[in-house]
Amino acid sequence: MKFIFLVYGFLLLGPVLSLAETEEEEMQRMQEQLNSQLFDTGNEHRQPPPPVNEPPPSPAVSEPVAESEPAALPVSHFTGYKLVGLHVGMNEAQAFAALKSAGYNCNLQAAKQAQAMLGRTICIYASMASPKVIMMTFINDGLRDFEMEEEYKTGFPEEFFARKKTHFLTKYGKEAHCKTQRRGEICEVFGHGYRIMLRSKYRDEKASITHSFSTL
Repeated sequence: MKFIFLVYGFLLLGPVLSLAETEEEEMQRMQEQLNSQLFDTGNEHRQPPPPVNEPPPSPAVSEPVAESEPAALPVSHFTGYKLVGLHVGMNEAQAFAALKSAGYNCNLQAAKQAQAMLGRTICIYASMASPKVIMMTFINDGLRDFEMEEEYKTGFPEEFFARKKTHFLTKYGKEAHCKTQRRGEICEVFGHGYRIMLRSKYRDEKASITHSFSTL
């Protein structure tokens, strides 16, 4: 790279200096200065520089160094992920039992209507302060994807998400990536065919926070 900058500099200065030098003198001067920078030609024991009419040797091209892959999270971070007692692979009966013990109702008429439209199992935690909705997908009686959306009514919704985000980043470290979206933010981590996500949405004095686990 140093060689390229030197040559480029000489090419820029060339037209100005050529007014006071012949072409042969200019080429010789450039060659001497270039060799002095690259090969320290002031040393008397060095070989003389190649003739001017011969092109200088091409600089050696070093082999690219492969960047080391960042350490991936162990698969247990994903298969062991739990949300209100739910984890990937558990059967439908176990999932319903876990949600019922946490106060969720999976038999509400509204949940059944939503399930018919979305094709996912819906369970609702009714609350005036912070209602929550769980949505699940089962494949061959095994839980594959699930997410929970909770809503907060407060004048400072950002504070609720800030606490959730801090916990997320502490748990997953450098493998977690976050970015701002319209009226909110999203954080996620991938690995071993799974994805864990934390997303926020702000609107007026309400905060909607979604926790999501999916199989890719």
